[in-house]
Amino acid sequence: GWVARALEAQHPGDAPVPESTLVQRLEALIEAHFLEHWQVADYARALSVSPTHLSRVARAATGVSALRLIEARLMREARRNLAYTHLGVATIAYTLGYADPAYFTRAFTRDAGLSPRSFRAQVSASGVVSGTAPAGPGQRRMRAKASNSQRRAASSSV
Repeated sequence: GWVARALEAQHPGDAPVPESTLVQRLEALIEAHFLEHWQVADYARALSVSPTHLSRVARAATGVSALRLIEARLMREARRNLAYTHLGVATIAYTLGYADPAYFTRAFTRDAGLSPRSFRAQVSASGVVSGTAPAGPGQRRMRAKASNSQRRAASSSV
């Protein structure tokens, strides 16, 4: 609550960090349930915290919200399926729990910066499969936030 934030503001770095275990538990739950399209509220309920607290802790620890962590896991699985299988884009969309392949395509394009078909063509043409596509707008934002939080953590520990 606000008391904990006030204490942290007065004495940065002195507060205990049970949040890191909460984020680890969140990541384990995301890994187990991402195909079921759980919402932040579902993960929060499973972790016995409020959705607001869960997102706040996730953002403090990773630089991105709990929702973005969930979306990132889905998109990583989408990339893996596009790179390593010959499944059609619609089949991948349905496998990942999307009711509409067009919505999946929009979400993938927003995250990766190119369509699923273009991503697959690029991977096939290069012959190399990496864990990520060229940084799309969503990935650049996530990487920037993560590097900003790492810089803040490094400067506060000095």
